Amino acid sequence: RALVFVFEAGPSSSIVHLTSSLYTAHHTSIMSDSGNESSAPVVDEQKKPEEVVVEEEIKVEGGGLLQEITVITGEEDEDVLYKCRAKLLRLDDKEWKERGTGEVKFLKHKETKKIRILMRRDKTFKICANHYVLPELKLQENVSSDKAWIYKCPADYAEDTPTEELFAIRFASSEVAGQFKEHFEASKVEMASMGSESSPAPAEAAAAEAAPAAEAAAPASADA
Repeated sequence: RALVFVFEAGPSSSIVHLTSSLYTAHHTSIMSDSGNESSAPVVDEQKKPEEVVVEEEIKVEGGGLLQEITVITGEEDEDVLYKCRAKLLRLDDKEWKERGTGEVKFLKHKETKKIRILMRRDKTFKICANHYVLPELKLQENVSSDKAWIYKCPADYAEDTPTEELFAIRFASSEVAGQFKEHFEASKVEMASMGSESSPAPAEAAAAEAAPAAEAAAPASADA
């Protein structure tokens, strides 16, 4: 929640329009691996992030007014397991391109218990990573830095449609990178314990295999 101060604009009443752009991240249910291959289709409970615009009209009359605004993030039904700052890059046409710098979180849904990674850009809070921590995901060491990891995601929902991505995520220190890996691996184990209910379709499971060694060298400069 945010408090907005509105002060007297003059002897006559005037209208102040407050517009807040709010980004709501919904969830997509992707099946996890129980140790056996499954041909069950993916059940999509998650939709692409939607922008919600809220407009409030406030009449400025006597003195300063306080207007309370509720910001919906789409994370209200989730607990934060871990969060840190990072810089995210994606491989696009054999070139590493920056996806965004900001806070990355491990979020666990209070009812389904599913765990996802959510990352938003600084200032704009636009989503730059949004996917479940599937058991098939594998963190690879970055040959040029001990402060970064590389992994392939079969379906990331940061954009309008789910896309397969090869990510490189870089942290401020090797210690933070180590903490990220610990939570990443623990989340994979917990997602796997849910059984076939969380398994991805065979095509997505195959796409989640480790990236070829030739693709596994992200730039080491410009740490988060």
